[in-house]
Amino acid sequence: MDQLKKLVKVDVDRTEPLLDAKINGKSWIVKMNIGDYLEITSTESNKYQRNLQNLSFYRKLIQDLLDDTVMPPISVVYPGREINFDEGLDPEKKFIILDGLQRTNSILECIEIIKEGKSKGKFQTVEEFLDKKIYIELWEKLDLKYILYKMVVLNTGQKKMDYEHQLDILSESIEGILEDNNIDYLTRKEEIDGGKDPSQYKLSTITTGLVSFLIGKPSPGKKNAAEYLFERFNLSMEGDEDENALSLINDDYTYKYLTWVLKDLDGMITDKYGLSNNPLRKYDVYLISLLGSIGYAHGKNPKKLEEKIENLTALFEAEKDPLRLSVFNPIYSSFKTGIGQKRRRFIYETFKLYFTLSSSERLEWEEINDEIS
Repeated sequence: MDQLKKLVKVDVDRTEPLLDAKINGKSWIVKMNIGDYLEITSTESNKYQRNLQNLSFYRKLIQDLLDDTVMPPISVVYPGREINFDEGLDPEKKFIILDGLQRTNSILECIEIIKEGKSKGKFQTVEEFLDKKIYIELWEKLDLKYILYKMVVLNTGQKKMDYEHQLDILSESIEGILEDNNIDYLTRKEEIDGGKDPSQYKLSTITTGLVSFLIGKPSPGKKNAAEYLFERFNLSMEGDEDENALSLINDDYTYKYLTWVLKDLDGMITDKYGLSNNPLRKYDVYLISLLGSIGYAHGKNPKKLEEKIENLTALFEAEKDPLRLSVFNPIYSSFKTGIGQKRRRFIYETFKLYFTLSSSERLEWEEINDEIS
């Protein structure tokens, strides 16, 4: 006979939960001891959770915990609806941490300090510390789109979530397209962990390029791109529940051009110049500005854009230096003031001219440089 499962009990401070009308989700403020919290928590269950920070940043919090301070609530999602608090929580249904990974890591560090006999605070045994009560903001089961939304909105910790990570969170639908087309990419978490080749495209750069395509000009930075996508994400959540609210792009041609650049054009450039000389890989601004110019040209004249893409493909077959990198490279390196803005404009305007004018048969780097200078 199977042994009965031990359920985790919590103290509920309010019998009625708060209802978040935007996401139609309920939350409670509960108290539970640290031992039970750790038993029912998974730090790996949400791939979008940002990386652990250096513990030295949380040295004050660690000491406060050892001194038995009251810590701000950790926000978690419990994968169940209509929670029965009288019955208890199933420890096999692990909490997903929305906001509080660093505090959880600090709790684990406290346990190590006590084990090593180095605690200078109230707690001198692990058993005492595990019995300490903490506040938990407990959300009932949420759909993925709402988990991601809350992760960005709850970004109120001691250390602000960087914009690259926010872009990764907001680009769920883009990842599916990349994986379907066997396009490798690097998330912010993977970059920090060192788990992938840094020469791969950063997901945040691809997403910024996609924003540039949508607005028809290069996004000035990842902050701007994150704010743009978050606004679209916010609006998409108000639509039909049956729709995929994470699909921020609702047409096929946007992904078609994104895939052409990252796969077809990238392949032609690498074959012609070598991976180390591929400007799409070397310079984020090249990819972002190119996609901005394609977005502009598509809005102006989609048929003309298709013709010019065919012409550019033919140049790779006929020319030794189809991108005229021998001209591009020295000019790109020559800007001494307003470097970021000038480089964006230099690349964007050159490709925009090529994609929109029938008379433009090559990339006129010199002409655009003269205009900028």
